[in-house]
Amino acid sequence: MSGKTATYVTVPDAVVAAWNERYPIGTPVHYWRGVRHGKPRTGATRTAAQALGGHTPVVWIAGTSGAIGLTHVQPLTPTDDDAETFHRPEWTPTRETRRSRTTPAQTGLW
Repeated sequence: MSGKTATYVTVPDAVVAAWNERYPIGTPVHYWRGVRHGKPRTGATRTAAQALGGHTPVVWIAGTSGAIGLTHVQPLTPTDDDAETFHRPEWTPTRETRRSRTTPAQTGLW
């Protein structure tokens, strides 16, 4: 062996990196809490995407508890009807989200 260490990028890490490069915190989104069909809820991301447990790409949405898998999140674009009315240039904490000032990743819980 030459003493070099191989660096591996997992699929969840690649998905998270691509999401974070394209969508900043505060991006307006549609999201589904369960199966992805029916009328979605509308919210804004309050964290950057992260690989939960090293295997599931997720993001936290303002006003919701828990993380939402990126497979259940659809970013709104300026052409979407809701995007213009919902757009916030940066995330504004609400009463519910002010209670927790950090994400699990920031506290080192995972």
